[in-house]
Amino acid sequence: MTNVALPGTPVLDATGPTGDDNGPGTYAYPTDAVFVPGAFDLTDFKVSQTATDVYLQAKIRNLVNTFGNAFGAQLLDVYVRDPAISGTSTAAAYPLMNYSIAPADAWTERIEAQGFATPIWVDSSDNSLGTPQFVPDDTSGTATLILPKSAFGTPGPNWVFTVALTGQGSGQPPVRNFTQPAQPFSFDVCQSGISSPICAVNPNSVPTVTDTITPPGVSQDTELDPTRGAVKLQGVSP
Repeated sequence: MTNVALPGTPVLDATGPTGDDNGPGTYAYPTDAVFVPGAFDLTDFKVSQTATDVYLQAKIRNLVNTFGNAFGAQLLDVYVRDPAISGTSTAAAYPLMNYSIAPADAWTERIEAQGFATPIWVDSSDNSLGTPQFVPDDTSGTATLILPKSAFGTPGPNWVFTVALTGQGSGQPPVRNFTQPAQPFSFDVCQSGISSPICAVNPNSVPTVTDTITPPGVSQDTELDPTRGAVKLQGVSP
C-alpha cells in the first residue's frame, strides 16, 4: 500500500459515520454498475501542516478507478474559513448544487478536486490562488490535496473546514444530476420503499451532496433536508 500518512503536525481529524452516503437519508446511487457501493461515502477528513505546506485529506470508503481515472466518479469541495481574512462567501461552488455555507462558517478559500480536471483553488472573489497538488490513492481510499502554506495560510484554532462530496458529471458545471427514480448515470432523490416529504421535491432543487462531515451534535439527515428550508452546510474546526 502507498504510504498516505500525512507529514507534519496534525491540525484536524474529523470522522464521519460509515454508510451515510445517502444525503438526507433518502438518496441512492446511479444504477450503472460502475458506481460501486461506498464510492460516495466520506468517512474521514484530515488536515496537517509542515513548515511549507498544508495537507487536506479526504477518506472515501470504497474508492475505485472509474471511467479510467482513480478519482473518476467523485467531486470533492472543501470550503475553508481563515478567521484572519475579512472577505468571505457563503456560496456553493455552483448554483445548481442547491446549498450554501452557514454564515458563521463563510469561506475565504475553496478547493475543488475531480478526476478529469486540474484542481480549483480560489478565494471568496473567485480569484485563483494557485494550483494544488492532488494525489488520489484507490488502495487507501484517500484523496490528498497539497497546498503551499504561503498562499493557504497557517490553519489553527477558529479555522473552519466544510467538506462536501458528490458525483462528478461530464458537463459544465461538472456535477452529476439527480432524478426520481435513479437512472444509470443519475442519483436517486428517494430510494425505493422510502416514504418521505423529500420524495416530492423537484430533483433539480435538492442539495447535490451525497455525504458531508457535520460538527458534533448536527444530524446530516436534518442538515441536508430540503423540506426544512434552505440547506446550509456547517463545517468542522480544529
